[in-house]
Amino acid sequence: MTPTLSVIDLEVIPNDCPLSDPLTLAVSFEADQPVKEAHWEVQYMVDMTAQRHVLQLGSTEVQDYPAGKSTMHFSASAIDISGLKRSWLNNVGLLLMILIDQAGEQIIQVSMVTQIEQQGDNFIRHMLSPLE
Repeated sequence: MTPTLSVIDLEVIPNDCPLSDPLTLAVSFEADQPVKEAHWEVQYMVDMTAQRHVLQLGSTEVQDYPAGKSTMHFSASAIDISGLKRSWLNNVGLLLMILIDQAGEQIIQVSMVTQIEQQGDNFIRHMLSPLE
């Protein structure tokens, strides 16, 4: 049976900063049963009317998560937006954190809407927690 997870806390550092800045995430969750040999994939998606662009930010190491409370930690030194048109960036984005099990099946996806505001030459990100 597929484990059921509930996210209980979500931390994004920094927030309200340039979109391309480093990103550190901590996701605390509870599992109703152990999750064996799983990893988290982290992506940033720019979703346009006719196109969708997904940036792979990285993944965590494969590990076992026990039943009960656990925390996932992830860091990226930057979000590389160099291959995207500037007009695409001035839009709402989505930060995706996806837990994948040993069979390659998705267990949970945590999505954070990311508001983008252009300030001069910078695109400032404001990631909204789905828990608030």
